[in-house]
Amino acid sequence: MSRALSFVVLALSASVVAHADENGTPGTISSMRVHTPSADSFLQYHGRVQITSSQDGRNLQREYRWGGLSCGSRVLEPDEVAMLQQAHIHGFTIKPIWKPGQGTTRCLVGFDLR
Repeated sequence: MSRALSFVVLALSASVVAHADENGTPGTISSMRVHTPSADSFLQYHGRVQITSSQDGRNLQREYRWGGLSCGSRVLEPDEVAMLQQAHIHGFTIKPIWKPGQGTTRCLVGFDLR
């Protein structure tokens, strides 16, 4: 009986995949959206930034989200959202740090500002 239990535990643990933090391509925030808890979209995601970067002579835009069903426990604190807002206003370069979320969603878990 313990052998069968060991197999079940092994099978369940094999399905859990840990992802390391990924470094995104540095760029500037071209747009930012923040949802309040009363917004219809708050359950989907709490906020997002669009980051524009140049790659191979062309502009590339990527979206990074936080919170909600898209990103689960990957949320930003209010002071972190304020830092993103200041980076957007002043045109700072941001290097996003992200983890995979639902589907192809990139969840923002940190960032470097320059």
